[in-house]
Amino acid sequence: MMDNGKIARLAFVRDVGRKAIVAGALIALALLALLGFAKESGASPLAVEEWNLVEITLTAEDAYLNPYKDVDVEATFTAPDMTTMTMPGFWDGDSTWKIRFAPNQVGEWTYETSSTNPGDTGLDGQTGTIDVTAYTGTLDSYEHGWALQPSGNDRYITYTDGTPFYWLGYTRWGIFKGERYDDSNDSRFDSQFKGITDRNVASGYNVVQTSPFAQIPAGWCFAGEACPWLDDTFTTMNLDYWRDGDRKMEYLAQSGLIVSFNNPGFSTGFYDAAELDNYKRITRYILARYGAYPVNWLSGTEVLWTGEYTGNVAAKTIFEQVVEYLHQLDPYDRLNSNMDFWTGSPYGTTYGFFSGDWFNYVNNEIGHGAPVNADPWANLYARSPGPIVETEANFEKIGDNPDWYTRHAAWQSQMGGSAGFATSAQGIWYPCWTNTDTHPNCIYSGTEYAWNEAIDFVVTDKQLAYMKQFMTALDWHTLEPDSNAIVWPGAPTGTDAYKPGHKSNADRSVVVAYLPRRTTAYTGAVHQLIPGETYSRQWFDPQSGVYANLSDMQADIAGTVPVPEPPTSDDWVLLVRKVASEAAPAGAPGTPALSDDNGRDTGIRGGNYTVMANMWWGNNGTVYKLYENDVLIDTRILADRSPQAQSIATKIQGRTDGSYRYYAELTNASGTARSPVHTVVVTQAKPGEPMLSHNNRDGDGSFELSMNLWWGTNGETYRLYENGVLVDTQTLTACTPGAQSAVTAIAGRPPGVYEYRCELGNGAGTTASRTIVVSVTR
Repeated sequence: MMDNGKIARLAFVRDVGRKAIVAGALIALALLALLGFAKESGASPLAVEEWNLVEITLTAEDAYLNPYKDVDVEATFTAPDMTTMTMPGFWDGDSTWKIRFAPNQVGEWTYETSSTNPGDTGLDGQTGTIDVTAYTGTLDSYEHGWALQPSGNDRYITYTDGTPFYWLGYTRWGIFKGERYDDSNDSRFDSQFKGITDRNVASGYNVVQTSPFAQIPAGWCFAGEACPWLDDTFTTMNLDYWRDGDRKMEYLAQSGLIVSFNNPGFSTGFYDAAELDNYKRITRYILARYGAYPVNWLSGTEVLWTGEYTGNVAAKTIFEQVVEYLHQLDPYDRLNSNMDFWTGSPYGTTYGFFSGDWFNYVNNEIGHGAPVNADPWANLYARSPGPIVETEANFEKIGDNPDWYTRHAAWQSQMGGSAGFATSAQGIWYPCWTNTDTHPNCIYSGTEYAWNEAIDFVVTDKQLAYMKQFMTALDWHTLEPDSNAIVWPGAPTGTDAYKPGHKSNADRSVVVAYLPRRTTAYTGAVHQLIPGETYSRQWFDPQSGVYANLSDMQADIAGTVPVPEPPTSDDWVLLVRKVASEAAPAGAPGTPALSDDNGRDTGIRGGNYTVMANMWWGNNGTVYKLYENDVLIDTRILADRSPQAQSIATKIQGRTDGSYRYYAELTNASGTARSPVHTVVVTQAKPGEPMLSHNNRDGDGSFELSMNLWWGTNGETYRLYENGVLVDTQTLTACTPGAQSAVTAIAGRPPGVYEYRCELGNGAGTTASRTIVVSVTR
């Protein structure tokens, strides 16, 4: 990923050229004014791909005492079909204003700027064109349009082009205030922020939930945190804070993530009617600065809790005025919601919904501390005016929750109709640099964990990716809660948290059930199937992502198919599907999907990993081919068991640091299906950094030098240098990521100062230790 300021896709005029253009434009405008002509700019044409950000930089001619508040700037963009979109601009220091826009049509756009100071021709009346071409990359957010929308039936979420969007989100409230872009205290990552982001992407997340906390004045910021303001009156901006946000938002966007943006950061307790105008101005600024990135709005958190259940009646009114203002300003008409306790006890079915046009999906917060069954979500699904997404339910290890609470909440929410799930982990939902941090968000909820411990928590790092793979292998958006699909004699019932949850499609050709962990065994039967038709049955292990096939069964005369006891007493997912009565029609294979285990097996993104191909359901292939950087590296002959799943794993060995593009092909007599491109980034192929020490405490000429690599990619050779001369070489056995050590005995050195360094080498390169000094005094 490229840093902000080096972004190739931002096809705007470079700074030097921009200054020259502005200077020339000002001279031309002065001459035109003398001649009595109307003002007009001659900006060079801009070029960008559809849905990508383009930036227009303006230089004010007038001086402003407080640029943030004294003048407003915007640009109206006219599309090839002559529709218009207006985006506000933002002040970015000195005399600089910027306008950011992401065109959503291919063709030539035009724009014209305006300001509340028409006499400032540096800001007002600037015109230009934008040549917009089709997106050529591989990110779904740009391919399908990142302005998410409710589906036509208001039951799930889609990209702008109508493609179903399965929401798997990770909450990181402290991206702006706490995550460090240029620093890491974990040798696996050169950046805390990038490390968490890269792991999110590798684990299948497509949404990040965060906030700029822009409604918090300087006096409310905790010690050691970044703060958006330099004062308590929302007057003096900390532009370094916002510029740091720019590069983070750019990295998130180029990682394929959509940001669920808490704008401007409303949450419990932050409501003051006297600050309404400031809240609106902050909201305008955030839309201007970040609204052209892949962003959808989460305009508040716990507003109803604050406004209706704690007595602060004004809070809801203040919030609604601000979010309605945002809705009027934002030209993309994207998703917007408030995160609240819609299903949470004791409010349950009594919680009201917002009625504004801006409110188009339910972002639910069921809370932490106990497992629940699917019923609260199913009840919410039945009465909700739009799609629901569960985004805060039993974050991993928060309050010392056991791991399975998180997995249980995720799957039960799916059975209850949630169109996805968002989660987090203690140590990352608000970033904790170490496990002894004193920040209130690090110490209030049980055992403390550092961010680099939380990043490896098994449910959020791996098991929710399995859930997403399972759901998206189906037409998941056609499935709805169905409590009557399966009868389980002896299973928990009522409000019991361990009651199974179910969903199915309209004709019950697909039925899914989640069975929580159990203390008593029970079996069941799927009901209301078609008598005489054949149904496949599979168990899916949500902890490993592995399927276990059962024999196909014909539905009996009553339309039932039996379900045996699950393989173990842990939680399991049941998948029942109708098998075509006749042989599947000939056709090309189903499209395979690629994944990898790099970083998941050892925690290290090294050069040895496995690339997996899965075709979950459809016509099978008989020949499989895997390509790496467009070169064929694996070919297999496969058995045709259509329409069952096909899975192939290819071990990759000895890759050096870099990016590797993979795609797979499945071929049969009817054609070939190619997978989407899957990229594996290798960053730790070379050995980790060894540490060198000595035991020469008495200063004589005989001592030992010890090399230790405590954790990381192992070396295969060890070399020791004394004053730059190689004095020892050893062959090592690699056991990545385990520790490695080597000892070299030194003898007979006369008094003097000796410098030592060592190297660990493998097929991917060499890593040197820091130099140490040994003084021989006798």
